[in-house]
Amino acid sequence: HLQTNKVKQVVPFVGLIHSVDSLKLLQEINKEAAHINRVVPCLLQIHIAEEPGKFGFSPDACT
Repeated sequence: HLQTNKVKQVVPFVGLIHSVDSLKLLQEINKEAAHINRVVPCLLQIHIAEEPGKFGFSPDACT
């Protein structure tokens, strides 16, 4: 799980970010990547379980 406050440190060095679990995090990654003229592919974490302790995008938010 990548924390929003670590995005600036990570974006210049990665080719892919695995398991993005919120729109806020995705927007921050996009903002930092744009500052250095990069596109960083991201894999979204989808919350399909009914467990309250799990995180991710709802399936409806991804369509």
